[in-house]
Amino acid sequence: PAYESLPCSISLDNDERAELEAIIRDLEDENHLLQNEYERLCQEHREKSLIINEHQEQLQLNDNSIEIYNDRKILREAKQLRQHKIKLEQRMKILEEHNKQLEKQLKRSKQLLFKEVIKTKKKHLLLLA
Repeated sequence: PAYESLPCSISLDNDERAELEAIIRDLEDENHLLQNEYERLCQEHREKSLIINEHQEQLQLNDNSIEIYNDRKILREAKQLRQHKIKLEQRMKILEEHNKQLEKQLKRSKQLLFKEVIKTKKKHLLLLA
């Protein structure tokens, strides 16, 4: 033990010496227990740090996966919007063409109606004359 290497300039009786030796042994035992507890806590801290690091890496992977998923989702939505836009443009062209045909038909109908009105007026004038 460490106490044996210390010079002893004080003379102690056997009872006092035994009591001090017992206290020193108790302190050495407690020191040993505390060192073991310290080592255990250090090991536990290292293990928890590893677990935390693994979780952080997993979260980063998950974040990357979420970003990739979101990117894919955005790209898919953009593609769907482009397709929808193309369909709407095609539908608009069809409606414009249909509108032109209706305008032509309306113009012909007005012309026919105008001719009929003129014919009717001529007949009416002839009948009056």
